[in-house]
Amino acid sequence: MGDRSPPPKRPLTAFFLYIGDRRNKLKAEQPELAAKQLTTKMGEEWHAMDEDTKAEYQMKVASEKALYDDKIKAYTERYPNWRKEEKDKKKEKKVVSAGGIKKKKANSALSGFNVFTMAIRLQYQNETGKKMAFGEQGMISKMWKSMTEETQKNWGARAADVNKEVDAAVKATVDSGAESE
Repeated sequence: MGDRSPPPKRPLTAFFLYIGDRRNKLKAEQPELAAKQLTTKMGEEWHAMDEDTKAEYQMKVASEKALYDDKIKAYTERYPNWRKEEKDKKKEKKVVSAGGIKKKKANSALSGFNVFTMAIRLQYQNETGKKMAFGEQGMISKMWKSMTEETQKNWGARAADVNKEVDAAVKATVDSGAESE
């Protein structure tokens, strides 16, 4: 990959251009609105907007898209393998350990609670043949809180072992990638 600059960013959609124009004005008009309420209000305005006004934003998008297409074409000519490199970079951030536990970044360690939760979900799936509903997380939290401190420490030790496995897998993946260059 070397010292390649990042690829050009895609242009915003017409709706996001509208939000960029409207947010500060709306915030000044209605300062009591929270961020979520502002976004909801702008969405309602966008849906109620006449097609001619929307077309102005869509024309801006079309011109920005044409500029983006030119930039990406030049970028691809300069760095022909950039798409594969970006894809590989994303893969490096997502490694699956032998136990099937996903970990996105090498510095985002799993906790004992994380490993306990995964174990309970896996046990439930093995026993019922169904995935546990996300809403049942509260039950797992109660189970965790009712455990002794010693049991929680044991789960923490398991998490440390899993983190070591994942870190080793990340290192092996990075090392094997470096060897193939």
